[in-house]
Amino acid sequence: MKSNGFELLPLCLWREARGVGYKGMLAVAFVLKNRVEKRRTSYDVEVMRPWQFSSMTAKGDPQLNKYPLHNDPMWHTAQQIADLDLNNPNVKDLTDGATLYYDDSIDFPRSWDEHKVEETVKIGRLNFFKELV
Repeated sequence: MKSNGFELLPLCLWREARGVGYKGMLAVAFVLKNRVEKRRTSYDVEVMRPWQFSSMTAKGDPQLNKYPLHNDPMWHTAQQIADLDLNNPNVKDLTDGATLYYDDSIDFPRSWDEHKVEETVKIGRLNFFKELV
C-alpha cells in the first residue's frame, strides 16, 4: 500500500460502505478526495476528523471495533480503490464533487444547512451532497 496518507482510507471505506459494494465505497473515497483537495489536508486527517466518519471516531458506533478478515472480498475492493482507482484519471467521480454524505439509517443531518447543499447522487443507502458555498 502507498504511504501517501492512505493508511486509514481502506479501513474507512470498508467500515462505511462495504454493504453497498464497489460503487458505494468508491463514492465515499471520492468524498474523502474532494475534502482533501478542498481543505489541503491528507486522507488520514479527513478520515479521523471527529464525527465525520462515525465508524472511525464515534464512541459507541458498532463499526468502530470491526476489522476485515484478510480474505474478505470487500476488504480487497477497499484496498484496490485506495491504491489504484481513486487516482486513476479514467475513474470518474460519480459523486460530482460531493464532500458530504449520510446513510439512510439517520435523518438529514441537523448540522447541515439544506439551502447550502445539493444532492448529487444516491448509491444504495448512501446520499451524497456537494456544498454550494
